[in-house]
Parts: sequence; structure tokens; C-alpha cells
Amino acid sequence: MGWARLHQDQPYRVSYQWINVTPSFNGATQFQVFAIDVSLRADHLALAAIAAILLLALAVVSWHRAAGRGEPGPARFHALILLAVLGGVGTVVSGDLAALTAWWGVAGVATGRRPPAAPRVSASRCPSPATWPCSAGWLCSTRGSAPTTSTG
Repeated sequence: MGWARLHQDQPYRVSYQWINVTPSFNGATQFQVFAIDVSLRADHLALAAIAAILLLALAVVSWHRAAGRGEPGPARFHALILLAVLGGVGTVVSGDLAALTAWWGVAGVATGRRPPAAPRVSASRCPSPATWPCSAGWLCSTRGSAPTTSTG
């Protein structure tokens, strides 16, 4: 998608209907259907942020292979990195405030502090690298969130 969007000026916007439930058959028509749409938005800044998140995640995994060799739970670490990348990318491409909050929650779950399963290997470790992709996703998701005013 990134290469196809490179020469486009307008952002790519798409909306998918995720849930469509009919809770009531009588009453006002606007209350007869409950629907949730998922909207996505990708522009040049979002594509650059996605590339940065993926490169950062690759650097974190490479760092973990070298420096975290003796740490317990590598499968859990890689699962949390994957969840953090998913949350960061979802935060970047979210098209509305509800999706932004949901993806930010996914990123928060992935980067939450947990008690260690075993004693720490050394006290001179680098701070939690699992937070880097989500922080980058959050910083890049704030683009375009300020209300625009038209002059005329």
C-alpha cells in the first residue's frame, strides 16, 4: 500500500462495517439498527510512521537476540512486541477517536508493567524496549487531530 500511495496527494480513507445488529423492530428508525464502522486513514506521514515503527521493532528484536539472551520468557517478549507493533500501527492508521482509544489501549496492554517471572539478570539493562514502537505510534497518531478552521 505504501508504494501505491507514494504519488497520491489525498490520504487513503476507507470504512468497513464491523458490527450490524438490529436490537429493536419498533420505535424511531434511527434507533432500530446498532452499527459500528471501522475507519482507516493512511497518508504520507502515517506510512513513514509505520515504517519507523517496524524498523524500531526490528531493532528491538535484534537487540533482544544479543543482549537478552539469558533472560527468561523470550516467547512472551516476542508476543508482547508483536502486540505493541499492532497497537502502534493501529494507532497510526485509526480514522476516528474511538479507534484511536482502542488501539492505544492495545498498546498499553502490551507495554504494561508486570512483575518479573525470575530475578533480573543485571541491574544495568536498557529501559523496556517494548514501549518504543507504541510511543512512536502515539506520537505520530496526533497528526491532524487539531480542529481545522476555514477562513473565508
